[in-house]
Amino acid sequence: MRSVVSIAAGFIVNCPYALPKVFPSSTISPATPTAGRQLSVTYNGSSAADACVFLAGAGNKVAPISGGKYTVPADLQGDIYVVIAKVSNAADLNDDNTVAGPAAYTTPDKADTALFPSGLIRRWR
Repeated sequence: MRSVVSIAAGFIVNCPYALPKVFPSSTISPATPTAGRQLSVTYNGSSAADACVFLAGAGNKVAPISGGKYTVPADLQGDIYVVIAKVSNAADLNDDNTVAGPAAYTTPDKADTALFPSGLIRRWR
């Protein structure tokens, strides 16, 4: 639930209900997520994280974080959300073990999309 609110929070101007606390933001660099490429991740959370969990339509994947870096798993295509977490299995991901994110990005095979630093995806048509 908090992941959804974390994504939507930038769009919510007013809400009559109390919203859950959002997760800290995360930054992935460079922002071109090519399979097999090593990327760096930074986040504002104070908790240590074990992995990046990739939430993708073709199946969720986990990449261990070591020294603030991880390797992008193979077979990721399209729009992907990345959650920084204390898990070793994507099926175990939940609000209690999420450290930061989700951040959104798009793999290079989706030429009609571009990622902005805020983590939002805008489609150019």
